[in-house]
Amino acid sequence: MIKTLNPNLLNQLTDQDRDRLNQAIFHAMELQPDNRPETVEHWLKESYQVNLTSQ
Repeated sequence: MIKTLNPNLLNQLTDQDRDRLNQAIFHAMELQPDNRPETVEHWLKESYQVNLTSQ
């Protein structure tokens, strides 16, 4: 199932959520492939998940 992200939802993130989201994105973009998650699924399961679902 494909979920879409509501752009307005990003405005509702706390500073802590933004920091965690930035860390997750930078981790996924590591220069060394061995330092990146193997799949998107692994990336989503990692510890710095941010709740990006509307409430």
